[in-house]
Amino acid sequence: MITQGKGLAAAALAVLAAVFGAVSAQAQVTLRLPATVDANVGDLIEVGVDLDHGDTAPATVVFFVAYEKVRLAPAEACFEVIRRDADGGPVRDENGEVVVTVSSALPAAAVLAAGKAVEVEHLPELSDAPELAATGVVVTGLNDTPLPKGRLLTLGFRVLEANFLNDTIALRALDAGDPLPHAGRLLQSSASAADGAALPTDAVGGTVALGCARGAAPEGLTATTDREDEVKLAWTGAAGMEYRVLRADPTAPNTLTALGEGWTEATLFLDITAPAPEVVRGPILFCNGRFVPAARLYQVKARPVGGGCESELAPAVEGYRAPRRSAAEAAKQLLGLFGVPVAAE
Repeated sequence: MITQGKGLAAAALAVLAAVFGAVSAQAQVTLRLPATVDANVGDLIEVGVDLDHGDTAPATVVFFVAYEKVRLAPAEACFEVIRRDADGGPVRDENGEVVVTVSSALPAAAVLAAGKAVEVEHLPELSDAPELAATGVVVTGLNDTPLPKGRLLTLGFRVLEANFLNDTIALRALDAGDPLPHAGRLLQSSASAADGAALPTDAVGGTVALGCARGAAPEGLTATTDREDEVKLAWTGAAGMEYRVLRADPTAPNTLTALGEGWTEATLFLDITAPAPEVVRGPILFCNGRFVPAARLYQVKARPVGGGCESELAPAVEGYRAPRRSAAEAAKQLLGLFGVPVAAE
């Protein structure tokens, strides 16, 4: 489960109360950002947060990162997180649609498999450092399952226009050795074991390096319009590259959401969360009814495997789901009971 913008302060304070003043010379938990994220002004960037630990793995983690608010902003619709069942399959609602949450944080698959909840809060201006903003994340759960080493989550940010070419943006990871006060509390990363014991925690920051040389956009992107449960995307790949699929509503084409669990070397992607078409009827009973596809715009970008400068975005293509045959027939029969003609598909 993942939530955004609610309850983080209380959750963070509960953990911080346990660890305040309990820092030793040697950290037992380390939360680390990438040393460098290559980007350009205007980019939608993904910043990974990695977890390492000593003999005791944490069951709960709190992470804070601060940054200049005029240069970087959280992308609150950056990721789509699919809710999974105990077997790893997508959870579906009563209409058979995949249940998703849109967030600025993408939990790693292992974190979701551990039954952890991820809650995000954005602080647009710090009370004691008004030039800075901060993002805080709590990873916790009503279980004692330890969090595994490796990728914990990924945060999405937008590089704003108030930046210079070939400049850098500091990502200041906050911990007990470098906290920031805000509204009467200290923002600092922390962790605790399954029994609630505090684990001394270090947080290591990084930078966003601007002005990298973009590669060419992937070519040959196509999106289907004839599949009932998904939109199939395909493009031409190249050796040594990995890809990210993004989707936007045509009414807000610049608000892109990254799909899937992350970057992939595959050149095919199935969008199982594309919205279903709707049955639209006229304002009076005896008018045509029809299915209206929920069209979406798709783009794909590339980078070297493992990270590096991202390419230009491929030109957007439109894709959408076809109506399910059973739904289409049922709608026709229902409308037919009232003598309502249905437009041909």
